[in-house]
Amino acid sequence: MKKVLPLLALVALCTLFSNVLSAQSPKVSVQGTLKTSTGTAVDDGEYSVIFKLYTVASGGSAVWTETADVELVGGVYSHLLGSEEPINPTHFANTLFLGVTVGGSELTPRTELTYSPYALSVNTSVNTTNLTGPNNGLTNYDGTGKFFIRTGGTERFTIDNSGNVGIGSEGSTFDLAIGDNDTGLDQLGDGNLAVKTQGTVRMFFNNGGRVGIGSFTDPMIDLAIGDADSGIDQFGDGELGLVTNGSERIRIKPNGRVGIGTNDPQTSLHVAGATNDISSSNANYFHYSFGQGAGTQDGSFFPGIVAFFQGGIAADGNIASAGSVNWSDARTKKVLGLSHAGQDLSLLGKIKITDYQMIDQVQDKQTYKKVIAQEVEEVFPQAVITSRRIIPNVYEQAGAFKFEHGVLTVTTTKAHDFAAGTEIDLVTPEGRLSNIHVTEVKDAHTFTVAAESAPSKVFVYGKYVDDFKSVDYDALSMLNISATQELHRLVQELQKENAALKAENGALRTQGAGVESRLARLEAMLNGGAKGSVVGEK
Repeated sequence: MKKVLPLLALVALCTLFSNVLSAQSPKVSVQGTLKTSTGTAVDDGEYSVIFKLYTVASGGSAVWTETADVELVGGVYSHLLGSEEPINPTHFANTLFLGVTVGGSELTPRTELTYSPYALSVNTSVNTTNLTGPNNGLTNYDGTGKFFIRTGGTERFTIDNSGNVGIGSEGSTFDLAIGDNDTGLDQLGDGNLAVKTQGTVRMFFNNGGRVGIGSFTDPMIDLAIGDADSGIDQFGDGELGLVTNGSERIRIKPNGRVGIGTNDPQTSLHVAGATNDISSSNANYFHYSFGQGAGTQDGSFFPGIVAFFQGGIAADGNIASAGSVNWSDARTKKVLGLSHAGQDLSLLGKIKITDYQMIDQVQDKQTYKKVIAQEVEEVFPQAVITSRRIIPNVYEQAGAFKFEHGVLTVTTTKAHDFAAGTEIDLVTPEGRLSNIHVTEVKDAHTFTVAAESAPSKVFVYGKYVDDFKSVDYDALSMLNISATQELHRLVQELQKENAALKAENGALRTQGAGVESRLARLEAMLNGGAKGSVVGEK
């Protein structure tokens, strides 16, 4: 049975609680307390209460009204606003005040709805709610848990039950689609992000910072283009390399030097690598061996070519052929005297010729019959040049390695002979690490270097040295010329002595022939005298 209370006998305390979004409209949970003027709770029972929503704290007209029978227990009641009369969600665009009427008059003051009622919980059973007018801001929830917003009758934003988001598209096939459902951003594992168009990967960022441009997700170098192992790789601060099929082709050093076929360019452009033979039906060339003013010659076959230009070459300086050119004008020299040919011959006799092959068989597989620079330096130091270069003093696959927090720890079977600060080269399938410095030497076989990512394998090439020895074969050639001249002089002296001895020997032979003739006559005479004596006796 419904009960009616006189207004002056009541004090109403209203508290707003959480809210839900039901199948038809928003609902706001409220709780209130009804007490008599003496402060005691009114009797338990069912009471008729009128709830109204206003946009002002006092006065004005209600924008929504609902009458409901509420159950009062101990002076406390609970009710869901909107359970009897639907609430238009657009009302929540303004500040709202709740008025409660019990016993024929509205209690004062009205209660302001705070932020909580606006944080409406989503219930997937709700279908369509028009927020701002026909076909504008239309928010839908379907039976699959998909949420989407439409403007002008067109879907503009979607979130499906897998968390995929679509912007300007009707749904998404991956994490974030933009414009249509298969173009946008997709996360492909922890720290890996792909840019897709038409559902295909076009750009990929892996969790190591490497970038791939193309439809692949495993860049092996810093910036892979087209496939995983072709593109641009960084080999240190300010140093880049161009890589194809996992092999470096061009190196650009921090000082601006460019190497083709070499990672240690010695000038602005340094071309090295395998040579090829070039044929031409009509060519003109010059060679370092051509004499002064000899000009050029015609040719059709040119072996051992490392660079070929099908076009003109202009230089604002010297053009030198691959051979050695040594200028020898007397007007540029302070002559100290002629070389001592005898001493040169003695020196030449001390120089050893050795058969050898290079340790780095990848770069050079030839067998040589030449000299060893350190041996030449002992007897003819002016023919030896010292420079800074790398030596393959380790040249082996690392026995073990570990990458952790930007530090690569490498262990070799052979003693590495490195020290902290030593500049070395490491070779990995991901690229060559050139001119890197040893950060710590743990023992004779283990050292560390700084690295940006973990390599799949490590080959320890060797270290850079400041006393790398090279031989000036021109100096050896000049020594040989001087020694040959000394041999020629000695041969000429021997020839003169031999001629004199031959003449003397001829004279002696003539004298010997005369002596032999006289001895023969004497012998004949002696033999004849003896016979006469014998006959006389008879």
